[in-house]
Amino acid sequence: MSVMLTALSNLFEQDLVKGIENRIMGLDRTYKAVVSSRERVVQDELSKDWKAIHTFVTSLGGAMRPGSPNGPDMRSNTGSTQMISAHDTYPGVADVPLPGLGNRFITLAKWRGNTVMNTAMLRAQKIKNTVGNYPAESLMATADLVAHGLATSWYLNDSAKIIALDDAACTLSGGDHVATVTETGGGNVLIEGRFQRIKPGMQFDVWSDGMATCYTQNGWAMLTSNVDMFAPTSITLFFQNTADAVAFNAAATAGTADFDLVPYDAIATKTADGTGLSRLPCGFQSWIRATGTLFGSSFGDLDVTTYGSMFKSYLVTVSAGLTETLLQQYLTTFNEATGIDLDTIVTTQGVLNNMMNTYGPDASTSLVRFERHGEGSKHVLGSSNLGILFNGKMLDLNVSTFIDKGQMSVLKTQDNNLIRYQPPRVDDTIASVEGFDAGIEWLGKMFYDTIWMPSSAPGGGKTDGIEAPFDLPVQHAAREVRGILLSSITETPA
Repeated sequence: MSVMLTALSNLFEQDLVKGIENRIMGLDRTYKAVVSSRERVVQDELSKDWKAIHTFVTSLGGAMRPGSPNGPDMRSNTGSTQMISAHDTYPGVADVPLPGLGNRFITLAKWRGNTVMNTAMLRAQKIKNTVGNYPAESLMATADLVAHGLATSWYLNDSAKIIALDDAACTLSGGDHVATVTETGGGNVLIEGRFQRIKPGMQFDVWSDGMATCYTQNGWAMLTSNVDMFAPTSITLFFQNTADAVAFNAAATAGTADFDLVPYDAIATKTADGTGLSRLPCGFQSWIRATGTLFGSSFGDLDVTTYGSMFKSYLVTVSAGLTETLLQQYLTTFNEATGIDLDTIVTTQGVLNNMMNTYGPDASTSLVRFERHGEGSKHVLGSSNLGILFNGKMLDLNVSTFIDKGQMSVLKTQDNNLIRYQPPRVDDTIASVEGFDAGIEWLGKMFYDTIWMPSSAPGGGKTDGIEAPFDLPVQHAAREVRGILLSSITETPA
């Protein structure tokens, strides 16, 4: 078996054969630029319970008193003898405060994954110019899944909600496993949120709006249809468990309820506990906070309010279009309150369009200007090399298709501020597989010379397939957590 698996591993390393076109869009450029290229992998700061602990000073220490540079006063009215009126007195032991110390911690998160093959897939690969190198493409699709999950989680808050289904109603078919979910509220968009967060083949938990009730307590729901990203009025979900599909259909019968799609098993319990705490790796909203728990209740325990001067961020509900003047005001307020120099802005193209007024009908208020000197003019429309100049420093400006609509975050990413925590890897699980995150641990490598291992059916019987299970323990954090989060900004187009 080991020889066969090694041969299959060699097969997957061959160049891809034309015949299958990978339709997965490229990852969010901001995630690549801000996170992947600027974070440091840190192992020596992890404790045995997989917590990174930071000890910080919470106050000043010592004491000082003003005094004369000439020293103490001299008494000269005693005749020819001088006397010191009193020696300088330094703060005593009872006068000296010691610096306060505190701890903050962040616990690791972990992904568990797998990909499978069977003999039919391997046999089909032998048919030239028909399906291409299907095994290699399947492996790359799993790599896309891992990358997509990491990028998506970077932009989520504690709720782990990827998107909401607005005024959803559904009809069941396919043996009550398949649910066609449609928009019934008179609008033309079923999906509320960023469309790039969902892809066919993703497995979800389906929750009522606000994470009160889970409709996939016995399994998962998988997106099986293509999604009209311009006007998504319906999607198709395949429910692993029939009872879950029936329960969801009953809840969606009226067509007036909203439902949340959350990555499968991302919330610790599927019961109606109302907590909605996510086990997904942290993103910037886990530490850009004005209240609550730093890094979220799933991973941290430090109350931001208690240590507000050290960890509180600046959150503003704009509820209007963002102008350059407003942004400069927000940056000034933050800088004067904290003294921290932020360096990176992340927002949506819609927010940026509205801010630059490139869609505005009044050219006099637009940033677009034309200059003529008696010769033909050359115009390049659009924008490039964008940045925001504040206090003599240029802040990088990034546009994301994953960040929430109407949102802008301003954070510190340079000077090794972002950290990627990973535990020491088990030597026998290390394998370099093209396209996959380097931190993945492959279980198959513990037993074979490849990532692949024989798969077993429920009950222990053998199958005609192989599988490649893996772990990805990882966590994102920031040393300087303070930043700015603006929300409800008007976008153009809306």
